[in-house]
Amino acid sequence: TLIIFLITTKILIEEIGVDGYGFYMFFTSLIGTFGLIDLGMGMAVSKYLSEFLHHKKYDEANQVITIAFIFYIIIGIPLFIIILFFNSNIINFLNFGSKFSDMGSNILILTSVIFIINMISTIMINTLVAFEEWKKISLINIVLKILNAVALVYILRLELILEEKILYIFLLLFGFSIFKAIVYFFYSKNIFKALSFVKPTLAVKEKMLKFLKVSSMQYGLSLSIGHLDKFIISKFFGLEALGVYSFVFNSFVYLYGFLSNLFKIFLPKLSKLHGDKNIIELKNIFKKLLLYSFLTSIILAAGSLIIWSPFIGVYISEEFASKSFIFMQIFALHLIIRSAEPIFAYFFNAIAKPSVLVANLVIGSTSTIIGYFIFVPYLDIVGLVVSQIIANVLVYGYNFYKIRKNGFYEFTKQSQYLDSSI
Repeated sequence: TLIIFLITTKILIEEIGVDGYGFYMFFTSLIGTFGLIDLGMGMAVSKYLSEFLHHKKYDEANQVITIAFIFYIIIGIPLFIIILFFNSNIINFLNFGSKFSDMGSNILILTSVIFIINMISTIMINTLVAFEEWKKISLINIVLKILNAVALVYILRLELILEEKILYIFLLLFGFSIFKAIVYFFYSKNIFKALSFVKPTLAVKEKMLKFLKVSSMQYGLSLSIGHLDKFIISKFFGLEALGVYSFVFNSFVYLYGFLSNLFKIFLPKLSKLHGDKNIIELKNIFKKLLLYSFLTSIILAAGSLIIWSPFIGVYISEEFASKSFIFMQIFALHLIIRSAEPIFAYFFNAIAKPSVLVANLVIGSTSTIIGYFIFVPYLDIVGLVVSQIIANVLVYGYNFYKIRKNGFYEFTKQSQYLDSSI
């Protein structure tokens, strides 16, 4: 994914410009933000499919698939209708400029259809997950990413006007979303031969709805802030600024993802220590992980700042390197401040404290939005990242307060009883 990102991003910026890249990133990331409308159904499907298929309860597994399909259609169709009727109003509000406004309406409609197809695809993906077909999932994803990248580069190299290139790019995404859905359905049907749509029973429906009651708050809060920074930039600062911001943000996401995955291997160990009630060792490892994650983030941040200007200067242009380096400095600080976030997440999951994670989202999303109103008028785009940094600090303060309030031992001990039902 990183290699494909480096290759395609350079060609995208060369062929459609920084503002065109901002337009492209706005809508491709919007598809991911739309995914939060899922409200946790994907997690529920994964959990209960795994449970029912493990016990060879194939009828109940098919009920889960049916419920998910109906759920995605129910939330997908209204979204499509709203966008179909109000797409021009939405695009005019975003202030894309005359060059991109006309095609923006069509791209928005196309984006909503891609989102619906992708949601339905997740049902089949989760079926493969339930059978632990990790190799098949990885192979499909790798092949599709490579094919999509090759087709994208081919379109970008064609002698077309800007509007045609961008339209063809999103038609490509539309075509690949259909192709991906078909491929995953084929593999799912091949491994789960009893796969079919059946009438759900009240018992299975209640199970799914109870799960959604817990997850919907978390996803709803994430949805409220997921794409807000890009809306603000496109509305008040323009697509060129969004293009530069999106490039740096994606680089930050790769660095943060590396940091998060680096320490993910400790999640089972934390869970086992909690299950064994070895609280002293649990506390020691938790403190060490916070320190190690912090030090690793400093190395990643410093390294990225050192190589940024010379690398981006050659990779894209010196002008782009200069503009993006301003954002990279604040994102480097953001990476260091956010280094504790994955450790807290793994820790609270390991001790069965989902309620704290929901509280983190409430505090983080609320303070981030308030920060946007306070800092953006004075710091412009940098104010968006400053708001996120302050939100992280407030969340950490809350987490340490919760742990210190009753003491580490009591806090972790209580979790075995209070949150186990969730």
